[in-house]
Amino acid sequence: MKLFKTPVCFRNPILAVFLCFTFSAAQAWDPTKPLIYEMKIAFETDNWVNAYSTSTVLSKSDNTVAFRVVANSTANPTYQLVVTTQGKVGIGTETPQSKLQISGGEIQPGTSGAACTSANAGAIRWDGAVFRGCNGTAWTTFSTIASDGTVSYYTYAGTSYEVHTFTSNGTFTASAPLTVQALVVAGGGGGGASRGGGGGAGGVVYQASYALAAGTYAVTVGSGGAGGSGSASRAGDNGGSSVFSGITALGGGGGAADGGTAVSGGSGGGGGTKGAGTSGQGHDGGSGTGGGAAYAAGGGGGAGAAGGDYSDQTAGSGGTGYSSSISGSSAYYGGGGGGGVNCSGTAGSGGLGGGGAGAVSNGGTNGTANTGGGGGGGGCWGTGQGIGGDGGSGIVIISFVP
Repeated sequence: MKLFKTPVCFRNPILAVFLCFTFSAAQAWDPTKPLIYEMKIAFETDNWVNAYSTSTVLSKSDNTVAFRVVANSTANPTYQLVVTTQGKVGIGTETPQSKLQISGGEIQPGTSGAACTSANAGAIRWDGAVFRGCNGTAWTTFSTIASDGTVSYYTYAGTSYEVHTFTSNGTFTASAPLTVQALVVAGGGGGGASRGGGGGAGGVVYQASYALAAGTYAVTVGSGGAGGSGSASRAGDNGGSSVFSGITALGGGGGAADGGTAVSGGSGGGGGTKGAGTSGQGHDGGSGTGGGAAYAAGGGGGAGAAGGDYSDQTAGSGGTGYSSSISGSSAYYGGGGGGGVNCSGTAGSGGLGGGGAGAVSNGGTNGTANTGGGGGGGGCWGTGQGIGGDGGSGIVIISFVP
């Protein structure tokens, strides 16, 4: 039996629609082979011919299912959507060469606002400003909005963030105007020698919304101050300042040696007489006793709290630092160094945020690198071992929604 090319039409009087099938005249009926046909759907008008020639067409051949919309009197219309047996889809082309090929137009994605997870990894979207792709964890941009530093990503409450971390000097380049969060941490001060005071933490400055014009910005990461020499009973050095754009965090003050006066800075060093901290960046150091066998020094000031004062033969602890989640997880920056004592007693602990511990009979502990922590004060006087710990280097972190 053969199927003829004469249209077979059905009329739906409720929807006022004609549905017509036209089968290939040369095709013999064979239930094991795909049926080749054309199906036309025409909306009823006063003129059936016009209605039929203005139609949506679905056709089935041996290797494709195709759809087309044709206008009145259109000669040899092209199919607008083709699906092949290889699972390839063509829009505007009848011979797609990939899983999805679009010809003569553009893809115009939007966004559902869904979070990026492993379930939709590889998805793309346009959020009204930039294109983003889901990497299984966070929506990241295709285009580079900013560059330089160590780049990482995190998502919080459904919002994706891009983070640029600088642990040494560099540049930050914004290819377009950008509003960022910025955390600038200076280097910590060195601990004082010989019953030395704890080094003050590097200043910490946080800006929650800092506007940048397109351009390149120098980033300076302050180094930690050197600890004082035990043999010379020398005070610790101040830490280096950190700078990003118009934001400057001051280096931490050095701790005093042998009951002297500590140095002021982002946070002040500890000593016999404390050093002052800088408002908005840090706090004062702690005070100790005068010289002598029972001497115990004060702790260095921290970005979040002042350094501790001595108590009897217990040196002051370093002040607590500043807590921030700018990188995606909570961390402390700018802890003060603990004070040292003279051969016996209890040394001060380092402040939370990288502060080094003070010493009893040897050298103070260094502040932790890239936290701006102050160095711990040295121990016994006159042994050549009571050197102060070095301050920890600073860090600059820039975060934004790309």
